[in-house]
Amino acid sequence: FVSFHRKGTWSDAEGEPQIDRLVEAAETTAQLALRLLPERCARGLLVINDEADMRVGFQHPYEPRLSERFPSWLAALAATHADLSLRHAAQGLRFAAVADNA
Repeated sequence: FVSFHRKGTWSDAEGEPQIDRLVEAAETTAQLALRLLPERCARGLLVINDEADMRVGFQHPYEPRLSERFPSWLAALAATHADLSLRHAAQGLRFAAVADNA
């Protein structure tokens, strides 16, 4: 496996969390791995976003983490990464995301 660390947003100044930030990071990580690994070694490679939370930081409560929005975020993560796995199936890649705040 290869892992990376990308959140939906960094700060309040960036506004609402955006799942496309995570998708772009996953695809970039996969492309870098494919450049480094021989094709036969990349088959079955799991690309994991190991902290795909909505936002960084816990010093101030973040209301969406405390409401129905967070389970919705997690469901969107699962669906989005399943779609990435389907799109990159020909290369043998699989994608997963976890959020340590779940």
